[in-house]
Amino acid sequence: MQSASGQRFACPGERERFAYDAQKEWLALFGATLATAFDIDAATLLVGTVCTH
Repeated sequence: MQSASGQRFACPGERERFAYDAQKEWLALFGATLATAFDIDAATLLVGTVCTH
């Protein structure tokens, strides 16, 4: 989906951030969170989505 949209990202982590945000919104519709559904906490999310260059 991100490739088809033509969006450009500074790094792979930035691209993943959009995916996590979409998943978070979808889960919220069912009363779930990234933490409850996938055991992803805020620190894990930050490390996986930050650009380090």
